[in-house]
Amino acid sequence: MGKFLRNLGAYNKTTAAALGSGAALATALLGLGNLLPESLAGWLTAGAAGATTVAVFMIRNQGLVDQLGDRAADLLNQ
Repeated sequence: MGKFLRNLGAYNKTTAAALGSGAALATALLGLGNLLPESLAGWLTAGAAGATTVAVFMIRNQGLVDQLGDRAADLLNQ
């Protein structure tokens, strides 16, 4: 277990994907169970899927995202 906890950062993409798919599944089930209107559940599910895609991309390309953020900040500070 200690080795797993030491390498927890290696599982960032898996964690983001699991949380996002869990959120998408939960909203879809709420729509199927008539706890949310179907159209709202569909939009929320699509939003959770989109947010998951962005989160996994940002985790995978964190260095690139940081560089782009620094460049944007430099442009705004001029």
